[in-house]
Amino acid sequence: MKFYYALLVFFSSFTSARIVETKKPFDILLTGDAYYKLFHIDGDYYYTKKHQFFISPQGYVVDKLGYKLSPLIYVPLATSFIEVTKDAIVWAYLENGEKINLGGIDIYKKINGYYFNIKGILKDERVYQGKIRLKD
Repeated sequence: MKFYYALLVFFSSFTSARIVETKKPFDILLTGDAYYKLFHIDGDYYYTKKHQFFISPQGYVVDKLGYKLSPLIYVPLATSFIEVTKDAIVWAYLENGEKINLGGIDIYKKINGYYFNIKGILKDERVYQGKIRLKD
């Protein structure tokens, strides 16, 4: 299995960045020293602070290169609204009014060169739906 690390964001430093609201449900901003894990069907994966995602034709949450968010988040076709909570839980509101839990997004922290899953124990890290960082 190949390992890739990429910091694929609009800029390399968050010191002069501002947060803007986009209201797009898959613009999911992480704060603090937190990363997403994305993986490809061939087994390649990388950690990133990238925060703009899309729905693939198959219904999965992916980045613009087609790498899938970890773990797999499948969005049902009949979904009318998506909610991502501050603790990284993804909810789908279906057209029939039903609310279903699609699972939690794995959040990682880099410690001494290694990535650790910190989902469920977020301390200084937060998840914000519908927001992105822009360089000033």
